[in-house]
Amino acid sequence: MTIENYVLDFDGTLTDVDQEAKPFLEKWQELFAESVDLPQDEIANHAAEIRESILKDPKAGWTYNGLVIAPATADPYVLNTTVYQKLVEERLDEHILQLGVNVDMQDLFKKCYPYAGVAFKEGAKEFLEELVKGHKTVIVTNSDAAKVAEKLAKLTDLKIEVLGNAKKYAAVISPDGKIPESIQPNGFPRPVYLRRNSYKAVLDSLKERGFHPHNTAVVGDIYELDLALPEWLGYHVILMETKWTPAHEKNYLATIPNGFLAKSFGEVHDYAR
Repeated sequence: MTIENYVLDFDGTLTDVDQEAKPFLEKWQELFAESVDLPQDEIANHAAEIRESILKDPKAGWTYNGLVIAPATADPYVLNTTVYQKLVEERLDEHILQLGVNVDMQDLFKKCYPYAGVAFKEGAKEFLEELVKGHKTVIVTNSDAAKVAEKLAKLTDLKIEVLGNAKKYAAVISPDGKIPESIQPNGFPRPVYLRRNSYKAVLDSLKERGFHPHNTAVVGDIYELDLALPEWLGYHVILMETKWTPAHEKNYLATIPNGFLAKSFGEVHDYAR
């Protein structure tokens, strides 16, 4: 096996998502309360109750286009989005309708992301410096490329290309003769939706530059967002384990020939050796 190229996720893969999300979540609550014209403490109480119920439901998750596209507990950002989606659907739908406002979760995410902290995982700098010595490396993220590059510059002087707004979450149900709508790997509590056309377009553009499935490893911390589509397309996929990683994902990565579960940056390097 020869790995020549790496496609890296950013948030949660290179960063300490729990630390960086704290100021983001505070800003989110503030802006959300403003958008629906309700007190922050009232919103916080509703959110806490819904969060508790979501954590008890293994099938709960972030919904896009009517499809659950990532488990609710994937990371603090996804959990927050899932909670507020439920909050709108179950408790504020009538109120928002009367206000005549549109609560766009993706737009709210973009407004709050600049407030997220900068907290890299221990060893991230050394990992990147070692990786780029012998491999073509790009970062593919759902976040804004300029904001990610700005954060990256605080870690290292390396000039690593960042491809942003990848929309890995944007699953669709339109017909596709090549990619199935969904799969349900052994042990998963619900289907995993594969048709993420925007993300596939990014991977296809990289393929034109030599990032082919047989020689490229895709590294991420959320299987359904970062790795499910690349795995089905034949890429090597490496799941960076976090405290949020579900047991069924860990078990699954151990069973597939092109998959690997890494507990550290060092183990990512070991996979290609």
